[in-house]
Amino acid sequence: MAVPPSKATLQLPVDRLALAGLVWLGSVWLGAPALTWLDSSELTAAGVVLGVPHAPGHPLYVLLAHLASLIPVGTAAFRVALLSGLFAAAAAWFTADLVDELSWDKGSRTNRTVAGLSVALILCASTAIWQQAVRAEVYTLHLALMLWATRDALRWRRDTSERRHARLATVALIMGLGCANHHLLTLLHLPALLVLLMARPPEANDSRSGRLARAVAWALPAALLYAVLPLRAMTDPLINYGDPRTLGRLWDLVSAQAFQSSVTESSSPISENIVVAIEMLHDAIGAPILLLALVGAYLLSIRSPVLATACAVALVGNLASKVSMVIDPSNPDAYGYFQMSLALIAALAGVALVWTLEHSSSVVRLTGVSLMGFAALWAGTASLLSFQQIDHSTETTPMMTDMALLRDTPPNALWLTSNTFLHFNRLAHQAVDGYRPDVLAVHQGLERNVENGAPLREILLARDPGLAPLLQAASEGAQFPRSGALELAQTRPIMVEPSVSQPFDVADLSYAGGYMRVVSGDGPISERSEAQALDEARIRVAASDAFNRRREARTVHAILWLQLTVLRLQRGEAASARSALDHVLAIAPTSSRYIDRLRPFVEDLEANGASRALGEERVRRADFTRLFE
Repeated sequence: MAVPPSKATLQLPVDRLALAGLVWLGSVWLGAPALTWLDSSELTAAGVVLGVPHAPGHPLYVLLAHLASLIPVGTAAFRVALLSGLFAAAAAWFTADLVDELSWDKGSRTNRTVAGLSVALILCASTAIWQQAVRAEVYTLHLALMLWATRDALRWRRDTSERRHARLATVALIMGLGCANHHLLTLLHLPALLVLLMARPPEANDSRSGRLARAVAWALPAALLYAVLPLRAMTDPLINYGDPRTLGRLWDLVSAQAFQSSVTESSSPISENIVVAIEMLHDAIGAPILLLALVGAYLLSIRSPVLATACAVALVGNLASKVSMVIDPSNPDAYGYFQMSLALIAALAGVALVWTLEHSSSVVRLTGVSLMGFAALWAGTASLLSFQQIDHSTETTPMMTDMALLRDTPPNALWLTSNTFLHFNRLAHQAVDGYRPDVLAVHQGLERNVENGAPLREILLARDPGLAPLLQAASEGAQFPRSGALELAQTRPIMVEPSVSQPFDVADLSYAGGYMRVVSGDGPISERSEAQALDEARIRVAASDAFNRRREARTVHAILWLQLTVLRLQRGEAASARSALDHVLAIAPTSSRYIDRLRPFVEDLEANGASRALGEERVRRADFTRLFE
């Protein structure tokens, strides 16, 4: 007996619910209980305080993260991290649906379901998905939205009922929401949906131009979520990148003017980046899935050139989002950009699996099942090998780092950061956990990449009029206002993150808990070399396991202490320089290249007589700004 449509629509897709539930429970198990490195700390803080994160502002994510932060479960950072896991679960659901749609007329429902669930699980078992699903980030939200829009666009394409107009409206609304999350990735996916939109023949009262106009009208309200940014900027939240309270500043933020150099100044030719991108896809999802995806793409091109073209356009658009920039495969965010490519590859592999399961030859069926088994084994093994990097359930190094660096920081201090992640970490620890609200963190760059720093100067002056000497000097020149900082240091503690390009003379600075304190006009403070060694030992003990697991923690600490080594060399303090270098070697042995560059300078200063004098001269003439090249 046929099931009435009204009843059928009420049936719950148990298989999809089980799939999504499994993925989400995995994210709960491995999710970060506290702040994490990279952009995650800033995004968490922006969600908690309804602030304005770095370009392009991500208003949809900020609003959703704020709602998540209100749920009374665990810490605020954990709640926001769970949001990423929820979106990863939705992406798994939509990936299975996508296989179902691409194989709609070529397989039984059972085989389509088996194939969809299989490739969705393999996709979500990849480190590329897991690393985004356990911490605060915008990428799983983007993936879920684009898969949702693509699935509904495919359903609209074959829908002949009156509901088709509502389906198209849904697709347009989702794309508008996508633009309010990550507009670059969303706009690069748009041409694939336009292929589907324009390929459907016009109908009575439903021309192609009419469809397009209606879609734009339905998408615009969601995209207008960007209006949230200037409204929130007017309240001066702690996270307020670029202060976009004017139309000009809002445009600079949304268009990511500050980051366009990452496209125009790519260090590698696009051809080389394409090779790197392909290698990343291979590493992320494995050769068996890539092979099946090629078979699936071929089968789809024979059966439906329109669908094959749409998939190809989507793949090219997604890969183009990153190959035109600087690609760092060791950065999890690079894989975040390529998540949609991985999902499409998985869906095409599902098309091939459906074909093998439907084939009359037992050999073909066995081959398809064997390849999927091999693919599952590949993905599972890769995840196990990367488990320490994926598992964020014990991640506390950002908080530990902030607390260690602030241990000797006096009340009401001005904290001049250099490393972007340490800067994000300081702001987030204050905004999310309320730790040391008396310390004002300002990046040494003074955000000069945004209207030459004018928005930041206005914000800081409104928050703390006592910064007037520093900010006035900053507005009068392109260099860091050293004279203004020295003047301010006579009445207020100023802490400076060591940097190979730091704006102070070495005689202006004295060690204070990992950072350097700007010396006032009273002369240098005693260096307390033993305090530095104690700080280094304390950090190694507190985070010994984390340094083994967290590449980001190793990198941040290694960079900080390598630059401290340089400053010690410039001050002629061989013992302290040696101590800092030994600390880097203990926490990050992979930094040996940089250690080897600095060790000869340390050895020269440890010499006596004329050899030491020559060593001091060599240090004075060295260009340490090229240390990390």
